[in-house]
Amino acid sequence: MRENAWEEITAVCKVKWRNLRECYRKAISHRARSGSEGGKPIRPWKFQQEMNFLHPYLAPIKDQSSYFAQVFVDEKGVSLHSDAENTESEVDIGNEIFTSPTPTPTPSTSSECTRPCKKQKKKSPESLSVASVLSQYLERNQINPISVPTDAIAHFFISMAETVKTLPPDLQIIAKKRVLDVVTECEMLAINRQYPNSDQKILRTTHSLAMMPCASHKLPDCFHRDAKDKANVRHQDQQKKFADATLEDACNELGAAPKVRLSTKKMLKGHINKVNSVHFSGDNRHCVSGSLDGKLIIWDTWTGNKVQVIPLRSAWVMSVAFAQSGNFVACGGMDNMCTVYDLNNRDSTGSAKITRELLGYEGFLSSCRFIDDKTLITGSGDMKVCMWDLEANKKTMEFDAHAGDVVSISLSPDGQRYVTGSVDRTCKLWDLRDPNCKQTFFGHDADVNSVCYHPSGYSFVTASEDKTARLYDLRSDQQVALYSPPNNASGFTSCGLSLSGRYILCGSDDKSIHIWDTLKNHHNGCLTGHDNRVTSLSVADNGMAVASCSWDQGGLISISVYLKKFLAAVKRLQSDQQRTEDCGSSLFGDPFRSVVI
Repeated sequence: MRENAWEEITAVCKVKWRNLRECYRKAISHRARSGSEGGKPIRPWKFQQEMNFLHPYLAPIKDQSSYFAQVFVDEKGVSLHSDAENTESEVDIGNEIFTSPTPTPTPSTSSECTRPCKKQKKKSPESLSVASVLSQYLERNQINPISVPTDAIAHFFISMAETVKTLPPDLQIIAKKRVLDVVTECEMLAINRQYPNSDQKILRTTHSLAMMPCASHKLPDCFHRDAKDKANVRHQDQQKKFADATLEDACNELGAAPKVRLSTKKMLKGHINKVNSVHFSGDNRHCVSGSLDGKLIIWDTWTGNKVQVIPLRSAWVMSVAFAQSGNFVACGGMDNMCTVYDLNNRDSTGSAKITRELLGYEGFLSSCRFIDDKTLITGSGDMKVCMWDLEANKKTMEFDAHAGDVVSISLSPDGQRYVTGSVDRTCKLWDLRDPNCKQTFFGHDADVNSVCYHPSGYSFVTASEDKTARLYDLRSDQQVALYSPPNNASGFTSCGLSLSGRYILCGSDDKSIHIWDTLKNHHNGCLTGHDNRVTSLSVADNGMAVASCSWDQGGLISISVYLKKFLAAVKRLQSDQQRTEDCGSSLFGDPFRSVVI
């Protein structure tokens, strides 16, 4: 249809151009003859000046009468001359009718006519345009301009397109995105069915696309949740294809870990409101705690005495951090900033001196950790991770890390990587030198409240509101163990690992700390003593103690008093080390390198 219509349009344009060109040729020839014979000058043709560019290309025509008889025809092949006696011919140009001189029969004794061209007072015929020609062609061939596709699938998608056009822009994006996902998924399934025995099947990467934010339209939260849930399921299905054994089966021949017997050695009392966070120093003796009473307290865990009490400008503290050197502490919370204190210098009031106030957060500060005395890393409620140069008092790195609040950060033993946990139910692995995520781990059904790097550097554990703790392996890029409490009635707020990594400790809403054997997945016992939910715990670097804090305004320091019995049990287990080296050491390094928890 389109090709035939343009052929007719081209034919009409050619006829009009020929008529216009020959009209100009005739006017030039007539004017030249009149000047040579000395007659009355002829008035120039109306468009002669505009058509002068053709003059160098026009050749004289000997028999113009026969020539014009051939040229002046319309697109239907009908001559534009009405009869043989006409002295003028009409040329349709645009929307006007112009007359051009034509030869007239004269007696043999008379000279050629030198009269100027005149307009005929005739009714102008209907002018032809591209639209009119196309319309006439469609009517003549009885073609509907909008043809309905005979294919059922094409008709279905065209009908959907008309409906989608009536939706708001944000809903249009959702509709197009979901249709694209479904079609892409079906294409992947078709290819996988075509090559069922192929070892390299197309991996589904829709979960990474679903996490990408839209720059021009904000999608509803329900769409993000649905997309992430579907991506999580697909990711787990892919992982199950490669999980040929469970951690419990691999460690089946490994001897059972000794029963943990920890007792409360010190009850640290000093706060008058809920204690939200606690962290051990690198000297394994001092720890810092932050409370809603607006105080940071530095404790000597060996004696139970307060070393320093630091008043805060904001009482809404959510996270505290102790530098490995023991020289600095940092805290932050609902004041949307991180404050760093120098414990070796005092201000005029006798309290630790504020060295830095790190501003620029768009949400509350939920986690912070010292990399060294000069570098601090933080996670906040604006979904960002920031790295600070404390000496220069400036950010060295800032990036969007999660699709929700970044609530926990844990550094690797070598200090080159770190893991983050978020309320978006994912954990991510990062490199301190690169703002790009290295690995993303799915599995939890609720907020990830805490993460802790394994001492081997090859795995990490998590604690979540979904009432489970999980062990993730970096090399297999998936979850390898799941730990549930016996009552399965309360979520976990915090987690930690023993020095060997054989034991995992999780603070819970049920006022206790649960302990598991990480390899055998056996519940090893509980630590009790708090009167309210345990909000945070920290394990000393030497594995000798674990500090916990609670909403009962008390801090507990638990130190093992059954060290001799534990050593005897470990010696008995060491005889099995050679036999179980593949299942234990390959995953966690050497699980028996330490005899304390």
